[in-house]
Amino acid sequence: MYIISKGVRMNFKILSTTMIFVLFLATSVLAVPGIPNQFYGSVAINGQPAPDGTTVTAEINGAEVKSTTTSNGEYNLIVDDPQNDRSGDTVYFFVDGIDTGKTASFCNGCSDRVDLSVTKESSGGSPGGGGGSSGGSTASAETTTVGTEESSSGATVCQEKWVCTDWSRCVDGLQTRKCIDQNSCGTDERKPMESQPCSIEEAKQQMGPIGFFLTSPAGIGAVISIIIAILAAIVWKFKFKK
Repeated sequence: MYIISKGVRMNFKILSTTMIFVLFLATSVLAVPGIPNQFYGSVAINGQPAPDGTTVTAEINGAEVKSTTTSNGEYNLIVDDPQNDRSGDTVYFFVDGIDTGKTASFCNGCSDRVDLSVTKESSGGSPGGGGGSSGGSTASAETTTVGTEESSSGATVCQEKWVCTDWSRCVDGLQTRKCIDQNSCGTDERKPMESQPCSIEEAKQQMGPIGFFLTSPAGIGAVISIIIAILAAIVWKFKFKK
């Protein structure tokens, strides 16, 4: 009887540990972050390129989600999606705390050019990158310059011109493409995303209804719930076995 009881206790410990691991795995799987959205473009203050170090901020639902600073009148912002729930959310852009009036819809795996422009009232007469000035804001689109242009410091800056192939078919939930800089600048600050999640329709066609469900958060949750239920039944059986 002692040997049987000891064996039952050992099996109970193993099964309990397994259940804890499965629960941890479920939490990890269901919290997989989404692919970020890249935003980039020019920044102008009072019609002039923003000084280096000017703050550009992105907000979603009234909360700051990412900030960066300008360089040569340009910014590059990678907005993350830690809970994989930001798709379709409206992103608002601010320059030194001033609402630019520009917005964008969050898109996992996308690379979007959003040029920003604000007007600042300054007692000094010249726009600057620091806070403290107040005033309204205006938004205006800027034309993408291709080739080379002269920066605010007088240096010639190579302007990236990325050309991408069409998106590939859906493979393991992702589409890919290849992007090449036709101007060969040797930089990738504005390089578009080369992978993105498949659309729901494409995923269904590729994997079929059952496969699509099993790889979705709901399907994964259902499978893990079934596993937990089976393990719980086994633990119950061993615990009360006489």
